[in-house]
Amino acid sequence: ADLFLFPSRRDSGSTLLPLVQILRVPIVAFDTGAVSRVTGGHVRFADLTSGQSPAVALAQAALDVLGNPSDNVSMLREGHDHARELFGEQAAKEAINTWYEQVA
Repeated sequence: ADLFLFPSRRDSGSTLLPLVQILRVPIVAFDTGAVSRVTGGHVRFADLTSGQSPAVALAQAALDVLGNPSDNVSMLREGHDHARELFGEQAAKEAINTWYEQVA
């Protein structure tokens, strides 16, 4: 995937967002405390202070991520490392294997 869009304003993403980080896929989400805690803040947040609608803010953040892949390198690396620290190396490998089994 080129991008994982997480449009919830209330849900934390639980283990889903760290799994996406382990897979090194950029995440676009709203800046809720729960998302920040689960991901370590290593995501691109939609700017709700711009006066745009939430959908437009998400779309703009997604376009920023897709349009500037070199800007995402440190976010992806740090997010991956954060998720591995959160779940451990073995859990990270198991999560990736589970993901591939489900989509294969």
